[in-house]
Amino acid sequence: MAKLAAKESCDCRIWDSPPPGTEPLMLADLPFSTYFISLFHSHPKTESWKEGTDCCLWDGVYCDLKTGHVTGLDLACSMLYGTLHSSSTLFSLHHLRKLDLSDNDFQSSHISSRFGQFSNLTHLNLNFSGFAGQVPSEISQLSKLVSVDLSINYFPSLEPISFDKLVRNLTKLRDLTLGYVNMSLVAPNSLTNLSSSLSSLSLQDCGLQGKFPGNISEFQHDSLTYLDLSNNHLHGPIPSSVFKQENLTALILASNSKLTGEISSSICKLRFLRVLDLSNNNFSGFMPLCLGNFSNMLLVLHLGMNNLQGTIPSTFSNDNSLEYLNLNGNELVGKISLSIINCTMLEFLHLGNNKIEDTFPCFLETLPQLEILVLKSNKLQGFVKGPTAYNSFSKLRIFDISDNNFSGSLPTDYFNSLEAMMASDQNMIYMGARN
Repeated sequence: MAKLAAKESCDCRIWDSPPPGTEPLMLADLPFSTYFISLFHSHPKTESWKEGTDCCLWDGVYCDLKTGHVTGLDLACSMLYGTLHSSSTLFSLHHLRKLDLSDNDFQSSHISSRFGQFSNLTHLNLNFSGFAGQVPSEISQLSKLVSVDLSINYFPSLEPISFDKLVRNLTKLRDLTLGYVNMSLVAPNSLTNLSSSLSSLSLQDCGLQGKFPGNISEFQHDSLTYLDLSNNHLHGPIPSSVFKQENLTALILASNSKLTGEISSSICKLRFLRVLDLSNNNFSGFMPLCLGNFSNMLLVLHLGMNNLQGTIPSTFSNDNSLEYLNLNGNELVGKISLSIINCTMLEFLHLGNNKIEDTFPCFLETLPQLEILVLKSNKLQGFVKGPTAYNSFSKLRIFDISDNNFSGSLPTDYFNSLEAMMASDQNMIYMGARN
């Protein structure tokens, strides 16, 4: 990232009143300097803000056509750089319903308590904007909010009393995203008191500690579609109430490390799942066989780095949509399931660090989209035969079969798309060929 040489102050006027001709309101007295951020869709929207022109025509500004009031401000990816002061006349835009300041750099500015003055606000997005400090309890005064995103900032904190107020007052909330907000003092069970209309809850890496909330079904039947509680310190089994959320499309509980117990076959009731990530935990027992065919919508199945036993499900169906399958780092035995050949959309397959006893699975060469294949650290043996089909492994870029008992030479015809190879020892003899 590099600063642009010229700094531009945004001294533009917005008319937060009936159409031009009445008292002007200074919006952009903020001393933002333009900052170049390497994001695909970034551009300085405020360059179009010219004094004396109709602000409702400015890039990122939306007005009520009847009253002329500014009702929406979308400055996402606008290369804004500087401190957002509580004195900014931004906070005089009392008719705002949607405010998006995401993907900018406000240099550890605190989230001002004056955000609580936007009484008509329904959508607030401060994602990835460099905010810090405590999340003010005044946010909970915005009773019309349906969507809040405060994620990926400089670890602002949310105190229990502020969270309790938020839970109590934001009864219309549908989407709550607080990833990387420090909530280490918030009791996980308090999550179940959130709005009954909640459809998406993302609390990644929030420092949550304690038992997995047991009555999560109180999110009310069919409303919840997205649940991400990954990278926290939750412990215990997944409560059966989670599996009653039958409209879930994403269940992400990765990297809690102390989540334990077996993965119940009830998980296969979640027929609309597109993402299931339970990786980096301490689950044990056998993988439910139904995981291979319970949902033809499933794109991601990540159960890596647990203590799962048994064999790879032999039930992957012809109509599955799986693109990512990761069972790395378990205690799986037996052979590599032939039914994986049905996963014709598969791009990533990681079965490494298990106890699989088999020969090289040549049938995988026909998977047309496969780019990454990792079979390392198993008990695989025998020769790796050359291609048996036209266009074998046609898109393969990463191939790791190290730490097995293979013999013979590598068939180079498999690797026409490979971009690099890594050897850990220049003098090693690898599969019968000296480097």
